[in-house]
Order: sequence, then structure tokens, then C-alpha cells
Amino acid sequence: MVISAERQYSSVYARKPNVQIFDRESGFILIKCRGMSLEADNGLGGEKITDVDNEGYEFNIGTSVNERKATATIAFGGNNFDISALQQGKVIQSVTAKVRMPWKQQVTRDEYSGVTSGKQGTGMAANSNTRGSTIDEEGNTLLLTQQDFNSFNPNTPNTFAIGADFARKFSNDLLAAKRFVMLQPEHTVNARTFSEIDLGYLSIVAIYFNDTGTLDYFQADFAKVDVLGSGYKPGEKNPSIKFDLPPLGGCQPYKVYSTNELTFCDN
Repeated sequence: MVISAERQYSSVYARKPNVQIFDRESGFILIKCRGMSLEADNGLGGEKITDVDNEGYEFNIGTSVNERKATATIAFGGNNFDISALQQGKVIQSVTAKVRMPWKQQVTRDEYSGVTSGKQGTGMAANSNTRGSTIDEEGNTLLLTQQDFNSFNPNTPNTFAIGADFARKFSNDLLAAKRFVMLQPEHTVNARTFSEIDLGYLSIVAIYFNDTGTLDYFQADFAKVDVLGSGYKPGEKNPSIKFDLPPLGGCQPYKVYSTNELTFCDN
């Protein structure tokens, strides 16, 4: 291979593939990112065809292929909600949901104002049903009792109250001891979630830089998420997703095209 001085080959190989995953049913592009890697496995199965030479030794003369279960695996440089949903093969749905908001703090004031818009606890209703506990000097867990926010009596020991937008009041004994308290108020949030609806067939397209700095295209018109072993792993550093590639659009499960095109940037 002749290497031209016009190409910056050291940087060409460091570039990551530009991957897009398209939902064939909804028409949405589910994922658009630079993946760590994309690998396709033809998944060929069969047996060797053999013969025997003049000395009686068996040797291979070819392969009889009787199955092709092609797959593609995409590894990402980090995880997010959309990748987690894709790993589980689920459609993302917008919902209004009631959750338990875990909260831990040290009591350093008798009252805390409600949070500002956009912060955790925004929109929480006053007197929202809340679980509460603390730990005493001996390490024993003590349950806390919730009072009404407006009629709160700070002289009642081991108590608290919840106001609008997660305003909080604490009893005098908790403040005096500067206790650490754990709270779980009910909170209604507008959020996205993994629905019960399974993703249908997807389409995978990717662009690579080849050894000349020009572009290669990878295209799998039909892809189905392999959900075996999937789960929710938000802290996973390099999540990967495996796809089955049935050849529904033709004889080949995927196509690769090597071009003379160069990428560009719009200014």
C-alpha cells in the first residue's frame, strides 16, 4: 500500500464511526452518535468438506454452509437513557408518574424553603406522604413522624413536615442534635420511561474513515435488538448492544460500500 503525504493517516485511524439507528416503524432516529466500534459477524454455520489423499490422510477442500445468523455489535463510549432503552429493546414513552424521592440531609435549620423551579422536588404538593427516619447516638434507626406543615409543632420530638416544592420543617430535638435524616416523599414527575412496547425492526447506518481518509458506508436495513442478558446499567462505561441481522431486504444481511467521498464541516 502506498501512503500519500497528503493524508494524515495517524488521525484517520483514531476517528470513531458515526452511527445512526433508525426505527423503521415510527420513522425516528433513535440513536445518533459516534460509537466506539461497530462489528458485524456473518454467523455462518456448517461443516468442513473433506477428502483423503493417496496416503490416506484426510484434508479440507471446502466448507458446506447451512446457516447464516448474522449479527452486529455496537459499543458506545458512555451510557445514557436512550442507549439503556435500546439495550432492552423498548420504546421510550413520556409519562406523568408518582415516585418516591430519596433524600438525605443534616438538619442545621428548623425550616427550609421550597426549591426553585427545575430543581429536584419542584411541584411537590404540601403534606406529600413521606417516609422518614434518623439514626441516634447508639446507631439505632428511629422512625420520624410527619406533621401537617401549616400546624407544625417543633416541640414534638422526632417529627418533620413537608411543604410545597419540598419545603421542610424539623422538630427542635433533631435540630439540636444536628441529626442526619432520610426522607422519601411522594413526588409526581413528568418523565420518560421504558414502555411495555417492544421495538420492531430497526435500520443501522454508519460511516467509517478508511485507510485513505475517504468514507466507507455500513448499512443494515433490518436489525432486531438481541435483548438476552439486557438490564439497566446506568453507570456502564462502555455499553454494547447486539443486533440480529435477518436478510429480509435481500440475500445479504448488510452491505458495505467503500467510496472516494471526503467528509466536511459546515461553517
